[in-house]
Amino acid sequence: MWCNANVVFISKGPLDVALLQMEKVPNELNAIRPEFICPTAGSSVYVVGHGLLGPRAGLSSSLSTGVVSKIVNIPSAQHSHLAGTMEFGNRDIPVMLQTTAAVHPGASGGALINSHGLMIGLITRYKKAYFEASRKEPTAPL
Repeated sequence: MWCNANVVFISKGPLDVALLQMEKVPNELNAIRPEFICPTAGSSVYVVGHGLLGPRAGLSSSLSTGVVSKIVNIPSAQHSHLAGTMEFGNRDIPVMLQTTAAVHPGASGGALINSHGLMIGLITRYKKAYFEASRKEPTAPL
C-alpha cells in the first residue's frame, strides 16, 4: 500500500531516520504494535522492508529472518534524565540491536519484528560507517 505523507522530522545525526505523517490513513491499514521490552540475544527476528526501489517499482516487500546477535547498551548515567526512572532504574539502556537477518540496501525505515508480530526496532543505517561486506545494519530499538 502506498500513501502520501508529509515529512515531520529528519535526523541530522549519523542514523538514517525520518518521521512521516500520512495525509490520510487508509481504513484497511493494519498498524504494527510496538514491543517496549528489549529482546534477548538469540531471539528470533524478522526484517520487513521494501529495499532500494520501494513499492512504486512494483516489487513486493521483502522479509528476512535471523536472530538478535548483539544488544548495544549505554549506561543510564549517561542519560541522567532516564537514570533512576521506574522504566530503567540504574540499568543500562538498550540503544541498538544487531541481527543476523539480511537487510537489503534502501530498507531503512523498515520494521524489525519479533516472533509475536510486535515491532522491536526500526531499521537504520550509519551514514559514515556502513560495511558493505557484512550487510549488517543496526536497528534502533523502540
